[in-house]
Amino acid sequence: MGYHKKLNLFCGGKKTQRKHVHNKKCSQVFTVLSACVFARQFWHRFLSCFGLQAVTPHPNDVEFFLWWQQAGDRISAGALRGFNTLVVLGPWTIWRTRNDVVFDRIAPSVDRALLLGRDEAELWMLAGAKGLSAVVAVVLPD
Repeated sequence: MGYHKKLNLFCGGKKTQRKHVHNKKCSQVFTVLSACVFARQFWHRFLSCFGLQAVTPHPNDVEFFLWWQQAGDRISAGALRGFNTLVVLGPWTIWRTRNDVVFDRIAPSVDRALLLGRDEAELWMLAGAKGLSAVVAVVLPD
């Protein structure tokens, strides 16, 4: 199976309708990070783990960075650094999961991606991501 077919499978098998997409590569990256079915499910469940489900990207959000900025405007100052760290961690997790699908032939799994993301968040906190502790402390008690 070719790269684009695997990418399409990873993204839920459907093309998404988007406005204002600058170029094809930007479109593909945006689709993988937040617009495809897999990414939307991941973001909703991932942000819900931290009590941030209200800022989940929606299908009509046309640009990842614009969504990030608008969502950040809705987050309290105390949780903003943690949210920003999650927004960096989310695409990293989605991209690693996508690579597993494309290169290692592992079936796409939102549950597996969530475990990977939560484990990675714990490692990032151990490495000193202080802002993340503010959001995680509320949700992941010992």
